[in-house]
Amino acid sequence: MLGSLTFIARGIRKKRRQSLSYTGDDGSPMTTDVLKPVTSGSYVSPSGSTNLILTALTLLTAIASDSHGQTIVAQQCLITFAEKVEVPARHAGLVASVKVDVGDEVVAGTSLGRLNDTLTQKRYSVARTQAVAAKEESEDTTEEEFAKATLRELEQEYQDTAKLRDDNGSIVSQRELDRLKLSVERAKLEITRAQRRQRSAILSSEVRIAELATIHEQLKQHDFICPIDGVVLETNRRVGEWVSAGQAVIEVGKLSRVKLNAIVPASELMELTSISGALISVTVRLSGGGDTSPTLKGRLLSVDPQMLTGDRVRVHCEILNQRSGDSLQPWILYPGVPASLYLSSSPPQVGQRSAR
Repeated sequence: MLGSLTFIARGIRKKRRQSLSYTGDDGSPMTTDVLKPVTSGSYVSPSGSTNLILTALTLLTAIASDSHGQTIVAQQCLITFAEKVEVPARHAGLVASVKVDVGDEVVAGTSLGRLNDTLTQKRYSVARTQAVAAKEESEDTTEEEFAKATLRELEQEYQDTAKLRDDNGSIVSQRELDRLKLSVERAKLEITRAQRRQRSAILSSEVRIAELATIHEQLKQHDFICPIDGVVLETNRRVGEWVSAGQAVIEVGKLSRVKLNAIVPASELMELTSISGALISVTVRLSGGGDTSPTLKGRLLSVDPQMLTGDRVRVHCEILNQRSGDSLQPWILYPGVPASLYLSSSPPQVGQRSAR
């Protein structure tokens, strides 16, 4: 039977800061601030720093058992980002613009900023002019048409002269007739040469167009393109600063999927069968939400192979996040929110269990 997880997160939506109480390694009570959402599409860290501290912190684990003894409860776990990406500069240059701030939600494929591209723009302008000129030359058939017209004229003259010689051979000499015949052959060669020049012009035009496309791609590489949908976690460079190729400029975290790590006793975990990859039932209870909190789905990713002290192991879960309303509303789960994790071999009923 596939295992399941029920995850209950508690928090205060309308406050920017929340204190998380837990017990230190020496048994003394401790508190820490956690990250909370403040408005649609943005959130701030407790310290106000752009560097979000979203690690697991200290996990307090408790074991609970349902009527069948098949539920593990890990309390005061913290949610973290399932995926964070550093957006780099694709080549060296000066930062011309940064279009986002920390906390802004961004969409994959959009430009978050741009390097200075003055020189590349000038190269693009020159290449575009050369491409236009090459294309016009490749489409110009005047030389070939002129050679064909000359050939028709000489062929007609040769035919008239040959007929005249046949009628009265004393009027036109054989040498004159041979000269006209060579002129016809020369005109045919001129057509062939014009056609070759036309093909060469077409190839040159294609080269110019390819050069223009290359410079256009170089222009696009001046942009800091966001690779994922998410929220801006950090901006590492300001306008006017120099960046090297490959250097991180902006950091983005994915909010549609979040992770939850917990420490549980290995003996209790062994009682649950077929855990890895199991479906997860997640319940989030915010302030005043009661038992009407939405249910989110996810799965258990893995269990660490290394044992911790006290016969405990660390488990890693992935939660499919949702918004609390339409696409303009905040997400239900945010990194830094403390939570209680229920791991069981059958989905528990929402509202029956809650780690207080």
